[in-house]
Amino acid sequence: MILDCLENADRYAAMHPGFAAAFQFLRTADFSNMPQGRNEIDGDRLHVMVGREPGQGREKRKLEFHQQYIDIQCVITGNDEIGWRSSARCTGLDTPYDAKREVGFYADRPESYFDLGPNEFVIFWPEDAHAPLSGRGDMLKAVVKVAVDWK
Repeated sequence: MILDCLENADRYAAMHPGFAAAFQFLRTADFSNMPQGRNEIDGDRLHVMVGREPGQGREKRKLEFHQQYIDIQCVITGNDEIGWRSSARCTGLDTPYDAKREVGFYADRPESYFDLGPNEFVIFWPEDAHAPLSGRGDMLKAVVKVAVDWK
């Protein structure tokens, strides 16, 4: 997991061939007029999920995990509280991984929580179980999905 501000994003571009395009998109897109849900950037290799929803609280959020995509989550307005736990330390499966939905859920609870504010981002690799929307309050959030297998 990496947590930082968008102004520092260039230092992470070399970590994956899709990161430069993902961060450029996050810096320049007009999210205020972008439809909620999936929006294409570069086909299945790179797309963004736009969400306008309130946090649900820690007790309602489960740790999720992905296998095909890296998440770059960025709050545009509002604040998010996100839980984290290494998938290697998760011992209970709540919902098996569904390749079509590209998500599975652990029964474990996060080991730590952090706040994500406007113009901050977090990168979650497939080995990072995470529980977004764990706080309270409205937010506009962009989650850029970067294909692990970049072709």
